[in-house]
Amino acid sequence: MSSKEIQSKLDNFTGIFWAFNAKQFNEGMEKIKAEDNKSIYTIGAGGYILKSRFAEYKALLKELKKELKRERLESKRAWQIGNHVLYFSTFEKQKHGGYRNGYRKALV
Repeated sequence: MSSKEIQSKLDNFTGIFWAFNAKQFNEGMEKIKAEDNKSIYTIGAGGYILKSRFAEYKALLKELKKELKRERLESKRAWQIGNHVLYFSTFEKQKHGGYRNGYRKALV
């Protein structure tokens, strides 16, 4: 699953809300249908989640972290191939006697 798909699942995750004052907290509790404060966890930064959904949320975050790391490594490999294998540095003698450094695409 790609990081965009995982992020979409997190964006549409039910059983979670953010509140920064008492009114928002009460509205959030009604929205997720929590009976009392003992049925929720705080996840920091004003976020609250149902205890029953916390394990699923944590698993999605772990999967997202793993996928982002994989995508970052692939991107780094592509950059390295693009800059070190497919391109080579050239020094071309100019008409006025100097040299110009440039990159040429290698024929693959």
